[in-house]
Amino acid sequence: VLVDHIGVKPSMATAQVQVLKLFIMLNAINADENNTSRIAHYHKAEAFAERHLLDIDLDWTICPGRLRDDEGNSLVSVSSENFLEGVAHLGNLAATLVACLDIPKTIRKRFSLLEGEIPLNEVLLIV
Repeated sequence: VLVDHIGVKPSMATAQVQVLKLFIMLNAINADENNTSRIAHYHKAEAFAERHLLDIDLDWTICPGRLRDDEGNSLVSVSSENFLEGVAHLGNLAATLVACLDIPKTIRKRFSLLEGEIPLNEVLLIV
């Protein structure tokens, strides 16, 4: 949890110093400072890191997801809201994060990823 809470700050600071064009953050689906779940400490840490990213002078993309460890099929759904059900295949999520580097429309956007019906290369154009 310390990595999620405090450890990410040096990465963000380095990104600022190196003048990187975009910081992409994979975050927890329920990152919330008021979370009361049995793993609230984790969700609060993720929320703290996300808030810090939003508060600094750095372009960002934040993609929370509930992950499943497999490749996926490149068909996804995105939402500006947290998905309460379903999963995102790790392969699809990794491909999404890489694709965000080349799609300016994803800058300063927070969107949740879930398996769906839309090809990955199309869905990011409608974020």
